[in-house]
Amino acid sequence: DNKEDCEDFEDEEDKLGLYQDYAKEEEKEKRKQDLEKEKELKVDEDEEAMGEDEWDAISKQSQLEMERRAKEGIGLQDDAAFRTISFKEAWNTFKNTDLSTERSKIVSEDFSGISPIAKLFSCITGTPKIKSPESQEERDLLFAIAKVKYSDSETLHTRILQTVYRKLTNSKINCPRQGAHWVSIGFQGNDPTTDFRDLGLLGLLQIIYFHNNEEDIIFRIYRRSNHQQYHFPFVVTSFNITLHCMEALREGKLSNLCNKHGQVMLIFMEVYIAAFVDLYNTMVENCWGIERIAYAFDRVKKLIRTPQVLLNNMDAFRSELKVEADKSANGPHISAV
Repeated sequence: DNKEDCEDFEDEEDKLGLYQDYAKEEEKEKRKQDLEKEKELKVDEDEEAMGEDEWDAISKQSQLEMERRAKEGIGLQDDAAFRTISFKEAWNTFKNTDLSTERSKIVSEDFSGISPIAKLFSCITGTPKIKSPESQEERDLLFAIAKVKYSDSETLHTRILQTVYRKLTNSKINCPRQGAHWVSIGFQGNDPTTDFRDLGLLGLLQIIYFHNNEEDIIFRIYRRSNHQQYHFPFVVTSFNITLHCMEALREGKLSNLCNKHGQVMLIFMEVYIAAFVDLYNTMVENCWGIERIAYAFDRVKKLIRTPQVLLNNMDAFRSELKVEADKSANGPHISAV
């Protein structure tokens, strides 16, 4: 009996030893996991602190600049560098600016790219051209703005660029001239000016016009551009639409509408918005992201050359949004895509 008791005791002792070893290993593993979590938490806190520090530094720098100007008797209301700009103000400023150098470089009309059938048809009916001198002036001003080279020394240029960022992000202060924050709104790199290319400041102006006149719609598209799965670069996409609109205007595809309404700038801007909305709808309906955006552009490029169709589609889209808003006000909330 004593022997059996001893064997039972040894078995229990072995089991106890195994449990203790297991408990030690478990405790060791738990401590390891806790340390890893602490490290991850610290990294997140450090990154957050870095982000906060960066913007604190920007805010502090802006505050110091404001204080300096206040001491020198310069009121903030007179300091253009700290103010956003409306499309109307920017457009009127360009109208009153000497752009003779830029105008000397523009090509107002170019019918070389139209199809043989269109050329034959134009021989019979005449190539549609902008008729009135006032409308021709508006057209040439658009092309001249597209030739303006961005300069950090020009307050107007700075305000236009900063306005695009601040309006899209609802930021209250100007952001650094270069940095990853520009990529976040759809530029290709940390220096946004490298994307201007053949657009000068016209591409930025169109975004400001869009925001000033269709704020709900531009934010709907901007939110979609930041979708986790179906994202696309908002600003670069906008710039490509601007380029297609410039081609259509130069080829005379917008001339009939411009002549009908006696407006060039307005038609140009509204066709741009309608084209962007059509691209957005195509992307949403087909669940497309950046990898399929070229297909949406193929459609938009053709539609820009039949602008009345685009504008009709835009009217239908506005009507749908109104119905959606009415339902949202009277019933369950319908969230935007």
